[in-house]
Amino acid sequence: MMENEKLCMSCMKPLAENDTVCPHCHYSVDRKNPAGYLPAGTLLGEHYLVGRALGSYGDACIYVGYDKLLKSPIFIREFFPADFSERAKTGAVLPIAGREEAFAACYDSFFANARALARLKDLPCLLPLYDIFTDNDTGYAIYDFCEGRSLSRELKARGGRMSWNEARPLFMQLMTTLSALHRAGVYHLAISPDTILVGADGKFRLRSFAIPQARTTGSPIKPRLTAGFAAPEQYALKQDCGEPADVYGLAATIFCAIT
Repeated sequence: MMENEKLCMSCMKPLAENDTVCPHCHYSVDRKNPAGYLPAGTLLGEHYLVGRALGSYGDACIYVGYDKLLKSPIFIREFFPADFSERAKTGAVLPIAGREEAFAACYDSFFANARALARLKDLPCLLPLYDIFTDNDTGYAIYDFCEGRSLSRELKARGGRMSWNEARPLFMQLMTTLSALHRAGVYHLAISPDTILVGADGKFRLRSFAIPQARTTGSPIKPRLTAGFAAPEQYALKQDCGEPADVYGLAATIFCAIT
């Protein structure tokens, strides 16, 4: 990327100086991120450029971004538990008064989760996490970018289902990755067609990881659970959720994909 090169904030591909809409992904050049997110164009860690906000998963905001050193698009995960934090005008993420203890506990959990995923970055069905750092009084994790669409969108494009012969090798590889995550003590707790990315190569990647507090009832964060795919114990107070919940979500996703 040239120092003054103009990029689309959605796909991070070059734009001509007079482009008002990206010719690659049709994203409007003057479109802004919603209130509460970092503005597109914000620079993090001296060389990570923030692009379009993709959403929030209870514990974090997710953005498309650009690594100016590697000259490649990325995904950025920013610790921002919206239930008890707020964005300062400087961009800093601060705990709401009286919720400092919950913020600190979830902050530690965010880094523990990110470090565990970084150690497992070579698993075939993960988006590799290759950098973790602090900025804006909060934490960030940087992932490799992968073009594709969610399994839910893929199924719609296929008329609602895929054959078992098509699905089997894809899900078998996902099971292998999930088994390795579980052996390392890492649980996803939100497996569904929306959290599986079908890459341009046709392979599955498990995305949208979050800290356990964002996916269990009775934690400081209001859980974001997907009806029909979240396990029953995720709705119960003071229940430990782990491998069985992921098995439940995976089984429900397989059932959805082939029926």
